Amino acid sequence: YKAISLGQGQGPVAEDMISKSVVAGEWIFLQNCHLAASWMINMEAIVKNINEGITPCHNNFRLFLSSMPAKTFPVSVLQNSVKVTSEPPKGIRANMKRAFIDITPTFFETHRLEMDWKKIVFGICFFHAILLERKKFGPLGFNIRYEFNDSDRECALLNFDMFCKEGAIPWDALIYITGEITYGGRVTDSWDQRCLRTILRQFFSPETLASDYKYSPSGIYYCPESKFLQQYRDYIEELPINDNPEIFGMNSNANITFQTQESNYLVNTIIDIQPRVSSGGAGKSNDEIVYELAETILAKLPEKLDIEKAPRSLFEPDAKDRLNSLTTVLQQEVDRYNRLLNIIKLSLSNQMKAIKGLVVMDETLEKMYTAFLNNQVPSIWTDAAYPSLKSLASWIKDLLLRCDFIGLWITHGLPKSYWLPGLFFPQGFLTGVLQVHARKYDLPIDELSFHFTILSFERDHTTYNEQAKRLDYGKKLDVDEQLPHVKDGVILHGLYMEAFRWDNEQKQIVDAARGEMIATLPMLHMEPRQNYVVDPTQYISPLYKTAARAGVLSTTGHSTNFVVTVNLPTDKPQDYWIAMGSALLCQENEPLSSDEETNSKNLTFERVIEECGSFGRYQYIHFFFLIFFPIATGIYNFYYVFGVAETLYECHISNDINQDFNIEVLPSQCSYIIKNYQTETNETYPCTNWNYDRSVFGKTFSEEANFICQRSVYRSLLAMILQIGAMLAFFTGQITDLLGRRRTMQLLICLLLVTSLITQTLLQFVPMSINLKFILLLINQFVSGIDTFMVSFILLMELTTSSYATFVGNLALVAFTFGEIILTGMAYICRHWLLLKWVMTLYILALVPYLFFVPESPHWLLTKHRYDELKELLHQIARYNHRSESQWLPYYRYIIDKHQKQKDLNQKNKITLSLFSKLRRFLTHIPTMSKLFISGFLGFVTLLLYFQISYGLATMNEIDPYSNIIIGAFVETIGYIAASLFMIRYGRKSIFILFLILTIICLLLRPLTYNQNRFIIIIIAQLGKFAISGATGVTYIFVPELFPTTFRGTGMGFFVFLGRCGSTIAPLIDASINHNHVLITAMYYLYAILTILCVLLTLLLPETRNVPLVDKINYNNSNQNNKKPYNTQSIDRT
Repeated sequence: YKAISLGQGQGPVAEDMISKSVVAGEWIFLQNCHLAASWMINMEAIVKNINEGITPCHNNFRLFLSSMPAKTFPVSVLQNSVKVTSEPPKGIRANMKRAFIDITPTFFETHRLEMDWKKIVFGICFFHAILLERKKFGPLGFNIRYEFNDSDRECALLNFDMFCKEGAIPWDALIYITGEITYGGRVTDSWDQRCLRTILRQFFSPETLASDYKYSPSGIYYCPESKFLQQYRDYIEELPINDNPEIFGMNSNANITFQTQESNYLVNTIIDIQPRVSSGGAGKSNDEIVYELAETILAKLPEKLDIEKAPRSLFEPDAKDRLNSLTTVLQQEVDRYNRLLNIIKLSLSNQMKAIKGLVVMDETLEKMYTAFLNNQVPSIWTDAAYPSLKSLASWIKDLLLRCDFIGLWITHGLPKSYWLPGLFFPQGFLTGVLQVHARKYDLPIDELSFHFTILSFERDHTTYNEQAKRLDYGKKLDVDEQLPHVKDGVILHGLYMEAFRWDNEQKQIVDAARGEMIATLPMLHMEPRQNYVVDPTQYISPLYKTAARAGVLSTTGHSTNFVVTVNLPTDKPQDYWIAMGSALLCQENEPLSSDEETNSKNLTFERVIEECGSFGRYQYIHFFFLIFFPIATGIYNFYYVFGVAETLYECHISNDINQDFNIEVLPSQCSYIIKNYQTETNETYPCTNWNYDRSVFGKTFSEEANFICQRSVYRSLLAMILQIGAMLAFFTGQITDLLGRRRTMQLLICLLLVTSLITQTLLQFVPMSINLKFILLLINQFVSGIDTFMVSFILLMELTTSSYATFVGNLALVAFTFGEIILTGMAYICRHWLLLKWVMTLYILALVPYLFFVPESPHWLLTKHRYDELKELLHQIARYNHRSESQWLPYYRYIIDKHQKQKDLNQKNKITLSLFSKLRRFLTHIPTMSKLFISGFLGFVTLLLYFQISYGLATMNEIDPYSNIIIGAFVETIGYIAASLFMIRYGRKSIFILFLILTIICLLLRPLTYNQNRFIIIIIAQLGKFAISGATGVTYIFVPELFPTTFRGTGMGFFVFLGRCGSTIAPLIDASINHNHVLITAMYYLYAILTILCVLLTLLLPETRNVPLVDKINYNNSNQNNKKPYNTQSIDRT
C-alpha cells in the first residue's frame, strides 16, 4: 500500500497517487485529513466520481483515510465509508494499562538505572495519563483541550533512554525537554504551561525516586518497587476504575464539574437535533414565541447611554490639562455598549419584520430565530458583545445590569466601588487605574503593578443596583459610606472564586466547601505600587472574564479571556492551588436553567429552602431535639390517667360500729348499711373514710383528696383544667405570629418550669389543707396545658418544604404517642402522684439547654422582613447540608427583591387603615374566615372523640390500665403512620374523610358490643382509637397548610382552642353518663352525626398536598389559588 501524510501542498500529490492506484488496484492511506481542510472539497469530488462509476476503478482498490474530528471533513464521504473510531481509553487505569502493553520487558527491566529507571518510566506514563484525564474537567483541567497522544509518551521515554545511557539522570535537562518541548510544545496558554510544569514535578522529579513516595495523599496511587514488568501490570489492574479527584490535585467538587459538563453536552445535543416544526394545538406557534420574545427584549432595552448627561466634574482636566483616564475608559465603554445596543435593536426589528413577512428571512435572521427557540444568544450579538456563557434570558438581564452600572457612573460620577464584571473591556479599565496613579505621582507606568487587599465587605451587585437606581443625585448609599476611603487605587466587587474560597476568619484562601463550585470573593482593593515585589508565599491567581477561561491568544502570550493576576494570601504552596485549577472569575456559572424560572410566579420561598437542603443534616439535628417537645405534651396530657386515677376502694368501717352483736354492717364503695336484728331495721349511712387498693396505681391524688363518690366530679375538673389551659393556644398562636416561634417556645417552657417548681415545692414541703393542695394542683395542670406542641409543630413544618410536611407532621404526632408510653413507664415506677410530677419536671428541665440553640422559622423571618437574620439562618442550613451559595443565593435574592419591591410599592401607594378597618377587612375575607371556622369545628370534633376514646380505653376493665395505654399508643402510632403514608400519595382531604368514615363505623358499632365477648369490645375500641388517631394526625398537618405564615399561628391556635374545648367536655361527659347505658348509646350516635358533618365540611376545603406554604393573605385576589386552580366549590388557599 501507499501512504501519505496530508498537509500544506500535499493535496495534488495525493490526487496523483489516487489516480494511479485506482487503475492499478492498490491500497492508499491518506493520513491527517483534518490538516488539509482546503483540499477536502477536491477529495469529496474524487470519492463521489469513484462511487458513481465516473472514474473507472479496479476491484482491488481501497482508500483508507484518517482524521481527527473536524467540521471540514466531508459528510458524504463519512456516509459512504466503513467507520472505525479510535479514542484514548477513559480512566487512569485504562491509560496506564495501554501504556504498559506497548512497553517491552527488555526496555523496562534491563536498564542500568535499575529501580530508578522503572520509577521514571512508571512516573512519565502516569503523568501522561493524568494529562489525558484532566481534560474531562474542562477549564479546571486545562484552559484549552490539548490533543496529547501516545507518540508524546513514546518520544519522552526515548529521550529519557538516550539521556540516561551513562547511568546518570540529568534532571534539569529532562524536565525542561519534557515540560517545554515534548509536552509543552503543544501548550499555547501560559497558565496551562504553568499547570503542566506543576503536574510534571509531581510525577517526575528527584523526590519521586524515594521508596516511600506517594502520588496522592491517600496513598492509593504510587509506584511499586518490583523487578518484572508483569508485576507492574498486575498492580495497574488493581487501581480503582473510577478515578479519585485527589490524584489530579482536586477535591470532590471536580467530579460535579465533569458530570455537569457531560449533562450539558447531552442536553445541548438533544436540543440541536430537535425539529422546529410546531404541531397543531392550542399552544403558541414558534413564530408567536419568537415574535413575543423579540418584542419583550426590545421593550426592556434602554434607548442609549448618553455621556452628555455626565456631570462636569468627570471632564475637569488636571493641572497639566489632561483628562482623567477613568473618564476616557467611561467614554470608550459607552461607545461599545451603544454600538451593541444598536445591533441588538436593529436585528430584533428585522426579526419581527421577517416573521410578519415584510423582509426576507436571511441566514443571519434564521440563526437568530433558532437561537431564540433554544434560549441561546444569537451569534450576531455575541460577535459584537463581551464574552459570556449565559443563556439568552440571563444574558439580557446581565446586559441591563451592565447598562445600569454605566448609567449610574454617568449620572453620579466615579463610583465608590467598581463592578469589574460590568465593564466591556476590564483590561482597559485597569490600565486606566495605573495611568491615574502614574500621573498623580509622576511615575513611569511600566514600573507600576497592583497590590491586592481583600476587604471584609461583600456586595451583591443586583441588590445594590436596585438601591442605587432609586438614589437622588448628590446622595450616597449607606453601604458606600461604610466602605473605607482609599487614597490610591480602586475598590472592586462582583468577582467569584472557582475551586477555592475566602475565609474571613483566617484572612486567606482555603479549600472550597463540598458542593460549592463557585464562591463569592469579598470586595477587593487594588492599589498601584512602584516596582512591587510579589510575596512568594501568596498564590498568583489568574482572573478570567468567564468560566471558559480559554480565549484568542493575544500578543502578550495570554488569552483575551484573561484580565489580570491577583495575589491572594495562603498557607499552602502554589502547586496545591495550581493543580486544583483555582482561579478568579468575573462571571459565575449560570445557577438556574433559565431566567424565566426565576421570574415565574410559581417561584416561592420554599424553593430557597429546597436549594439550601430541605431535609439534610441541619434538619436531622434540630428535628431530633424538637420532637422532645411533642413528647412532653404527650406526657402532660395523660398525667390525669395515672396521677388522678380512681383506684379500687371500699368504705372503711370503724371498729366501734361492730361492737354490738345484734347488728351487721354491710360496706360498699360510697356508703354502708347497718342491719339491726333486734329492731329488724336497715339504715344507710354515707361513707367518710375508705380503704384504697394501691396495687395498680399506687398513691393517687384521688386517694389523698378522696375524690370519689360524690366528689368524683373534682377528679374530672383536673382533666378539664388542663384542657382549659390548652385553650390558650389561640392566644399563644397570636404570640408566636408576633414574637416568632423561637421566643414563644422559650417563654412557654420557662413558664411551665417556673410554675411546676413553685407549686410542687409547696405541695412537697409546706403542710396545707387538701383544698389548698387541690388549688395548687389545678394551677399546675392549667399551666401544663399551655404546652409547646403547636409552636414546635409549626416550626418543624417551616424548617422544611411541603414535600416533607407529611413526614415531619407525622414525626411530631408519633412523638406525642411516645410521650404516652414514657408517662406509662414513669407512672409504673413512681407509684405516687407527686413523685410523678417531679419526674415530669425533670424531663422539662433537661430540654432547657436546647432552647439556647433552637432556630427561628425562616418563613417567619421573611414575613417580618428580617433579611439579615434570614440570610444568616439560610447560610447555616446550607453549610450543614453541604450546599453551596451558588445553589440557593440566586433564588434568595430574587425572593427578597420581590418582597422589597412589594414593600416599596405598598409604601408608595400606602393607604392608612384604622384598626377597625383592618379588622373589618380581615373578618370579611371569606376564604380565610371559612377555613378558620371549618378547621375549628374539625378540631372540636376530632379532639373530643380522641380524648373520649383515649380516656375510655384507660378505664376499660378488660385489660389493666398500663397495658391499655401502651396498646392504645401503639395503635395511635400505627394510625398516624398509616395516615401519613396515604396522605403522601392521595392527599389530605380524601384520607381525612376516609378515617372519619372509619370512625363513624366504630361509633355505630360500639353500643352494639356491650354484652359481647371482651375480645370484640377491645378490637372495636382499639379500631376506633386507630381511626380517630389517623383523622387527628391528618388535621394537624392539613390545618397549618391552609393558612399563610402571617396567620398560621393564629389559625392553628384557633383550631387547637376549639379542639381543646372538645377535649375539655370529654371527661365531663364521661363523668356525667357513667354507667348509664342509654345515655352512653345516645352520645355515641350524637358523635357519629358530628363526624358526618365533619365529612361534609371537609369537602369545602382545598387540597394542600405538595402546595408550597403561602406567606401572606392575598386580599386583592380572594378567589384565586397561588399554586393551581382547584374545584370551584372549594375554598381556595390565599
